[in-house]
Amino acid sequence: MRVETAHLLAYGLLAAAMLLFALAAAPEPHAPAWPEPPRLPRLALAFTWPALSLALALLGYLAGLALYLSAGESLAVRALWLAGPLLFLASYLPMRARPDRAATLPSDTWWEWALLAS
Repeated sequence: MRVETAHLLAYGLLAAAMLLFALAAAPEPHAPAWPEPPRLPRLALAFTWPALSLALALLGYLAGLALYLSAGESLAVRALWLAGPLLFLASYLPMRARPDRAATLPSDTWWEWALLAS
């Protein structure tokens, strides 16, 4: 079988699967309509430590990626790559420090820390 024929067959099967899903997931005509959700107040932008450290982690990673793509690996790129995961982990420190929130957080397991360390 040629590659083009295999691709056309795969695309056809994918289209048939999407059509079957659309037919199976379509709402019934006599089903009751969902009630209108209540209007919620607009969220205010709050600069808390977790939000700020997550934003800085993302910006540090993107800046390191831009520097790496433009000039190659350097000490600044390595520092920005290191700062990203450290700021990500630092965003969870305030939640661990509060006793009322610590009870709702799942306990850490060894494989999660091993995954973060790799």
